[in-house]
Amino acid sequence: MVAENDPRLTLPAGALGTQMQVTAGVTALRKAPEPDSEMVSQALGGEIVTLHHEEGEFGLVQNRTDRYCGWALMAALSAPALAPTHRVSAVRTYVYSEPSVKAAPRYMLCLGARLVSEGIQEGNYVKCARAGWIFHKHMAPLDQFESDPAEVAARFEHTPYLWGGRESLGLDCSGLVQQAFSACGIILSRDSDMQAAWSGEAIDGW
Repeated sequence: MVAENDPRLTLPAGALGTQMQVTAGVTALRKAPEPDSEMVSQALGGEIVTLHHEEGEFGLVQNRTDRYCGWALMAALSAPALAPTHRVSAVRTYVYSEPSVKAAPRYMLCLGARLVSEGIQEGNYVKCARAGWIFHKHMAPLDQFESDPAEVAARFEHTPYLWGGRESLGLDCSGLVQQAFSACGIILSRDSDMQAAWSGEAIDGW
């Protein structure tokens, strides 16, 4: 079993406790508050994190989705945190500045990113707070899930391996498993040892 005080899942005492939201397409969670430090995970657009404290350009945060901790660029975070209403259901999609395929794209979101719909739709696009306009067929309500994690995982075929990655442009083995099950409404732990300890079943002969 993974220890309850595992530093990957536990912020130190004395946290600010400020709830913030990822307002970039994705942001790295790093092992140390340095640009070239190892990326241990990622927080996807729209996910909510708890800020412990800031150090230079970085903040020590805990992702509320899977409790994973790391150092994120403060420029990628905003407060207050808004309650997500939808998630990205396509492998990846653009956020547009206007409700048109010809509009300037602001950034890209990947499967599982969280969205805050403003309830405004123009043509095929829905306006989302702190983001922009999203193609409506690329988003789904938070309580609407896929049925087969294996089928979801197959959509990531040919995605390059990226240590710490959780997105369609690069992910690692446990990130793939986590994202596939998340699309089906099952939140798994971030790392493979955690997944095995909390969610796995032994297979005879392996």
